[in-house]
Amino acid sequence: MTLAFCFHLPKLDKMVACEYRDLPEPVKLPGCMPVYGRDFAVPVQDRSHNAYKKLLENVTRFNSSKGIIVNSFLDSKEGAIKALQVEEPGKPPVYPIGPLVQTGSSDRSGRPECLKWLDDQPTKQTPTVSCQKGSRPGKEPKDKAWLSCHGPHKSRCSVIIPPVAGFLTHCGWNSTLESIVHGMPLIAWPLNAEEKMNAVMLNEGLNVALRPKMNESGIVGREEIARVVNALMEGEEGKKVRQKMKGLKETDRKVLSEDGSSTKSTI
Repeated sequence: MTLAFCFHLPKLDKMVACEYRDLPEPVKLPGCMPVYGRDFAVPVQDRSHNAYKKLLENVTRFNSSKGIIVNSFLDSKEGAIKALQVEEPGKPPVYPIGPLVQTGSSDRSGRPECLKWLDDQPTKQTPTVSCQKGSRPGKEPKDKAWLSCHGPHKSRCSVIIPPVAGFLTHCGWNSTLESIVHGMPLIAWPLNAEEKMNAVMLNEGLNVALRPKMNESGIVGREEIARVVNALMEGEEGKKVRQKMKGLKETDRKVLSEDGSSTKSTI
């Protein structure tokens, strides 16, 4: 969806006079779910800001590329990939080669305490949280979780393990792909960058995620978090999401097979 948005942005910039967040109707991107302007990527939310101008300048150069490789696969984003692969004058070919994710652990010092703790929990009854801050201009990068898991052996949790019941994620693309590879149902809680667009795709397009609702103050309260966690783990919504993700995981397995679409894209 993000690449489709980038291709569409120069046209949108000429068509729209107001801030995108003020658009009353959602924008229809080729092959994608309609997206409200308030869910667009963070850099485009202030059109007077230099970040928006730089992004617009960069995306206009896409058409001069010989080709674009994306870490995605043909059936992962509704019809977005198919729409991107439609030949048009001046548009470069798009090659989906994913999902490419790291498998296994890079930790050589032994099994982490958080995994030992998970081993002791009932099967498929533990939700996992990963909503980390990134670096901020002028400051050292932070490695803290927005939500911490306090205990005698750990001060945060940020893992994705196949046996757990669900994954509350900020909707970064790496986390999304890892979830698909492991067939992990999601709770989508976007925070930054293009994550709101990813959340729309996961929740409304692919139906593999539940999304908590903000209150009138723009905050996701603890009661709402509890509601979606219970819905994912015990409710009918969770069952449907789990089935959808199971199907997407199977698609992922096929696209990376010898005759799969992602494999053929690399030939």
